Amino acid sequence: MNPPGTAETPENASGGVLIVALPGMGPERPLEPEGVDPESWTEMLERPRGLITATQVDRGPYVRRALAWLSSAGFDVNAASRHFAVMTWPGPSEDACEDSSAHNASGRRMVPPEAKGARLPRWLAANAQGFLEVSARRRPKLVVFLSGAMLEATESPELASSVTDIYGPPQTPPCRLTDTRLAVWAQRRREALFLALPVSAAQATPAFEAALAEGLGRLLRTMAPASTAGADTRPRTHLVRGEHAHEG
Repeated sequence: MNPPGTAETPENASGGVLIVALPGMGPERPLEPEGVDPESWTEMLERPRGLITATQVDRGPYVRRALAWLSSAGFDVNAASRHFAVMTWPGPSEDACEDSSAHNASGRRMVPPEAKGARLPRWLAANAQGFLEVSARRRPKLVVFLSGAMLEATESPELASSVTDIYGPPQTPPCRLTDTRLAVWAQRRREALFLALPVSAAQATPAFEAALAEGLGRLLRTMAPASTAGADTRPRTHLVRGEHAHEG
């Protein structure tokens, strides 16, 4: 199933942190009770609820890992918990493809086999309406993609203009934050910071996690207000309070 969304708060309604997952990145779906419609059961399980740190809401291993990686880099997830929102790209209602292989048993949209690997960015770009709508409504300051293919899709000819309308033009090209086999990418936009985390955890060695913490931590420190750069010990929540620096 998809990761359940978060409850609406004033902090995530505008200028917050948006975690963007691929279909199926949520927790294992428990079997529906006898007589309950499978699709209705899935919708109930995926309904938005709780803050991102709510222990009673299982959003799956991908979201948990992303939060752990952010924390390791010095981003205080607990202090910023009300700023987080979660979405799936594409969402379950975006059914441009009617191929049954692109849906699971509960009717949820999945990444079709022919769109995996190098073809994933193009598929995402063709199914981006939900991402654009949520982006335009929430205007997040930090976007955490749970796949590097999503960042690549935002620069595709099909999406580049629409993404720029919402997030502003790129201030830097995508830059790699790790020198390990697994890549973490970041890109500054005029109105936001894009961060792309790797999908696979099988190669998340201690060396990778150390490189991620160092590279992402260094990036977050450079985004601090100039008056406190180098001496800022506050929780790393300034990115979601509109203090995002625009220097190149």
